Amino acid sequence: MPNSANNEYKIAFMPSGKRGNFPEGTKILDAARELGVDIDTVCGGRALCGRCQVEFIEGEFAKHG
Repeated sequence: MPNSANNEYKIAFMPSGKRGNFPEGTKILDAARELGVDIDTVCGGRALCGRCQVEFIEGEFAKHG
């Protein structure tokens, strides 16, 4: 959910409930790491293996590729 005043987005991880505001362009994996959410990344977060897939419950995201 964008905060139009400074282009920050609220990101919440479930079921942990950890959440934070992050600037536009922040990778979901980086936000997770900053909040202490453990997401397994076999390829180091390079989008090669598909292990760190997340489900968006609300909002939109830019597709890579």
